[in-house]
Amino acid sequence: MSGLFDKELESIVNQHSQDFSRKLAQEVSALILRKLGIDQGALSAPRSSSGAGRPGRKKGAAKAAPAPKATPAKKATRAPRKRASGEDRNAVLEKVYRAIASHEGMAVSEVIKATNLSRGTVTAALKNLKEQRRIFMGGTRRFARYANSQQVADRASEAAHNG
Repeated sequence: MSGLFDKELESIVNQHSQDFSRKLAQEVSALILRKLGIDQGALSAPRSSSGAGRPGRKKGAAKAAPAPKATPAKKATRAPRKRASGEDRNAVLEKVYRAIASHEGMAVSEVIKATNLSRGTVTAALKNLKEQRRIFMGGTRRFARYANSQQVADRASEAAHNG
């Protein structure tokens, strides 16, 4: 008698396991389709309602179209920097030199505003002009001032330091 009970219990367990597995697979598929933004109703084929046998398409039913592949997002790329030619460098040097020559001692920020050039470009031009001894720097750091002569640069720096 226990053999008959065991077989019936095993049959019930197998049936529920298969139903559970089927339902779990359907729920996971539905979740994935929702995340991909695919309408589940358009893709699902009618299932057999008997519960017995393997679920699947009916004979002659159209096969579901494969999900579209997501294209990876492209990284934003910077345009390559163009190196300045000798003529461009000379034009920048002259622009910075003229700005400094027209004032009595200028800070880097003032040169940037006067020339409308980037900080890096102005800094490089100032270094080059100092090496050529066309301009002079008085003071250091935030009190640094640039002028046509060392005395004017030192006076401008001292005035900036004293406030």
